[in-house]
Amino acid sequence: MDLELSLEEAVFGRENEIRLPRAESCTACGGSGAASPSDMATCATCHGTGQQTFRQGFLTIARTCGSCHGAGRTIRKPCGECRGQGRVQRQRTLKVRIPPGVDSENRIRVRGEGEAGEQGGPPGDLYVILHVRDHPVFRREGRDLALDLPITFSQAALGAEIPIPLLGGARRA
Repeated sequence: MDLELSLEEAVFGRENEIRLPRAESCTACGGSGAASPSDMATCATCHGTGQQTFRQGFLTIARTCGSCHGAGRTIRKPCGECRGQGRVQRQRTLKVRIPPGVDSENRIRVRGEGEAGEQGGPPGDLYVILHVRDHPVFRREGRDLALDLPITFSQAALGAEIPIPLLGGARRA
């Protein structure tokens, strides 16, 4: 998932709340895709191995079973909620902590908040890719913040008090 941040959020860090659609394990069938456990049957094509083997002379070639797609089981009656997929699409709201000092293209891994695994497997990890918007005053130069502050020749020669913009407000120098 992509997340856009302001420069202030990237420098100081914060906790963001994000909404994302994701596939979650179907609660009605437990992720199996079958209406009930008795509606699962051993695949008649591969006899439960998940592979079909073919002989050509002295060579034996194995490939994934086309009937059960390698699962070794077929569904006689699919679940009514997920239609045999074992997963359903749902909206989730997560809190993601953005640490201070991040930059564009940094990734944050949120363990166990990705898509649900197939056949009731555990969910994967969610990766949040950060994008920092340009700031109207400051620019990043590596790990430093820089700005152009125009002054006149007389201010440079004689000295002057000039307000210096900061991310947290202005300061006199």
